[in-house]
Amino acid sequence: MFDYHQIGKYVLLRELPETPLGRNFRAAELGQTGLDKIVHLSRLINEVTPETKFQHILQSKFDAIKPLIHEGVNHPFEINNIGGMFISQELVEGFSIKAIIRRCVKNNLPFSIDYALYAASRICNTMEYAHNQMVGDQPLIHGGLTPYNIYISFDGQVKIMDWSVVATTDNMATARNIFLQRYQLYLAPEQTEGKPTTPSVDIFQTGLVFYEMLTGSPLYTINRQENVEEMVQELYTMKRVIDGKNIPEEIVNIVSKALSVNPATRYPSIRAMREDLDTLLYSGTYLATTTKTSFFINSIYKDEIARFKDNLSTELTLNYAPYLMSITEGAEEPAGEAAEGEEAASISALPEAGEIAAEDEDIVGDVGDEFRTYTRRKQFPLVLSLIIIAAVILSVVVTVLIVGKEEKPEFRPVVSPEDIARKAELERMRKTVDELRTSIESREQEKTEAEARLRELERQVERETTEQPALQAEDQKIRDALEEERRRKAEEAERIKREEEERQRRERMARLAAELDRRPTGSSSEAGSGSDSTAGTSTATDSSSETTFTDNPEEIPIVSGNDKQLKMEPIERIPPQYPVSLRRAGIRRSGEVKLLVIVATDGTVESARVLSGDAVFHAEAQKAALKWRYTPPTKNGKKVRVSMVVAVNF
Repeated sequence: MFDYHQIGKYVLLRELPETPLGRNFRAAELGQTGLDKIVHLSRLINEVTPETKFQHILQSKFDAIKPLIHEGVNHPFEINNIGGMFISQELVEGFSIKAIIRRCVKNNLPFSIDYALYAASRICNTMEYAHNQMVGDQPLIHGGLTPYNIYISFDGQVKIMDWSVVATTDNMATARNIFLQRYQLYLAPEQTEGKPTTPSVDIFQTGLVFYEMLTGSPLYTINRQENVEEMVQELYTMKRVIDGKNIPEEIVNIVSKALSVNPATRYPSIRAMREDLDTLLYSGTYLATTTKTSFFINSIYKDEIARFKDNLSTELTLNYAPYLMSITEGAEEPAGEAAEGEEAASISALPEAGEIAAEDEDIVGDVGDEFRTYTRRKQFPLVLSLIIIAAVILSVVVTVLIVGKEEKPEFRPVVSPEDIARKAELERMRKTVDELRTSIESREQEKTEAEARLRELERQVERETTEQPALQAEDQKIRDALEEERRRKAEEAERIKREEEERQRRERMARLAAELDRRPTGSSSEAGSGSDSTAGTSTATDSSSETTFTDNPEEIPIVSGNDKQLKMEPIERIPPQYPVSLRRAGIRRSGEVKLLVIVATDGTVESARVLSGDAVFHAEAQKAALKWRYTPPTKNGKKVRVSMVVAVNF
């Protein structure tokens, strides 16, 4: 009837790569009137469906994750049990790290150390944010980080999906056992031992993903018999198949610490791991950024990205009315046991792989087959072993039956005392060798730890040695600046002293001139009487006094700048210059200087004396104030001089 397969309110549009969680689809979620949104829909494996407790706990965690705001958190929407357990999540326009690694290996393209370091740093950044969020009384833990559920989008962002699905099954036997089988390549050792999921699990799994990005293949195989420490140590001399580079020692140290089998010796927090990664990422040696990562993804997936966008654009404009009508018609049918059974049967029947168009046929087949054959690969060795054991038993029975018919003498080995003593000596020597081997391994481990501590101390000393010249240079700059200011201050004090002496000299000369002007002339004293002389003197004095008020600035009265009868307006106030010595030294700071300013009768600043403020700025403040201009100040129509306190800011 329709072009696409429908399951409840979801219309399956394209099949995406299969993950340990189950099959995945890009689906249209229908609302009351039509298309609500395009989502990433995961159909959990059948064995998990009976766990109803799992659905309720996981939905409560989804509700706690929805309000989180972080560019690395891919938000889950809801979990529905519609003839099978379906999880809807935010659709990521990008590809999983697993698919990117496979594409690089297939096309012989480099998934370089730069991009691996960048992706690992962003994973740690997102997990650090998650571990700081509380769900109930527990931090938000992922518990199932794999290259399959960590995506890199077209614009270079790293997104993490499938939040808390594995961690939710800690107390659920059936679901936990199923997930442990599906996720066995990416489980921490404590998870395989049945211990609760902790933030340390996310650190170990991040290390596994980082290792796979660096090497192109997972650390573990199905049987998980690998010696982790030996495989990490091999990274020091391992030749990269993809780009031919050796793994740097600093990166191997990070991988080694994250992949420690003992949780107590791993990084104490995901933040500590992120700080070590960022130290390398921003050291200048590695050049990966969000923009460059986006360019890398777009270069290796050019055709797929164009096809993805075309398909998505078409799907957003599809007519979903027929599918919406089928949901409405199904809701109007009478409720009954038979009807419910038929509905559950119809919606639980997923189409077979290949019946739905895949977004990328090559990636879907390559990645999906690995998990579809997990159970077979795990069971095949067991079946083969049972067949071999049965064949051996059958051959033994046949041999006994045949041999039993023949009469042969019974031979018993004779054990001499020398053989017994030799055997005891060999056993003792074997124990001694085992003890020596254990002792050597212990000393080797102590040596490795001591070398690691020594390298850390050397790096610390190197950092301190590198920073010391810069600190000394900065200290010398400050000393030079202060010395320059002291010199300028001394010169300014000397200049002020000279100006004060000059002013006092002018005042003495002015007073002397005034006294000469007030003296009567000789002819007047001889011709006039005493009273006339006195009158003449008085007249001269009055005349001199009037002249002093109008012509001598020193004797013009000074009024306060706050006087309400004062008339004076600013014409030009030149801002101060920042001190040259501080500018040359590269020092930037602010300050304020308060000045006592005397404004002359013509509106110019006669003097500017420092009252308070930072000594570094005194000279420049005075220079600026002496250049200020005002309208000629008057009071009641007469010229006056004005004194006022002014603040100069830097």
